[in-house]
Amino acid sequence: MALHERDREDLLRDGHTMIHRGECDIDGITLLAGFRRQNQLSLYCGVDPVFQFNANGHLRRVYFQGRRFAAQQGQLAELIRASVAGKTHANSNQIDCHLMTAIQKTLEEWIVKVRQQIAQSHTPWRTVGEDSNAFQHRLTQWIECYGSRFIVADSPNA
Repeated sequence: MALHERDREDLLRDGHTMIHRGECDIDGITLLAGFRRQNQLSLYCGVDPVFQFNANGHLRRVYFQGRRFAAQQGQLAELIRASVAGKTHANSNQIDCHLMTAIQKTLEEWIVKVRQQIAQSHTPWRTVGEDSNAFQHRLTQWIECYGSRFIVADSPNA
């Protein structure tokens, strides 16, 4: 883990692990959606929040309100950085139902915004890995398959 946080890099240009990726502006925020090789989606809604899913569409990692969360046995746990003897590692704490509800509500709101953005054909997506139409079709299929459910993965691994 890095010792210092900073705004994310240009993932449209440099997010090579996401072989199909696209970005657009929604309500003044740059949204980047990217797919890894096995259709694992990541949604970067500006710098915060970030939602990452595994190949089954299960939520595996979240960055929300400046805090990091990872899936652990079907639940989200907050990752808290600790430094011992000059080495940084993460401890994890289970989160309460109010925070879980806030994360779920925010994710649902972003899924609705992405659906609306795709429906507005006059709004172009900047894409890498495939053209804008193919990318929007891929994203629409993912949303139709997984976007209406909220399942936390067993682990944070892709």
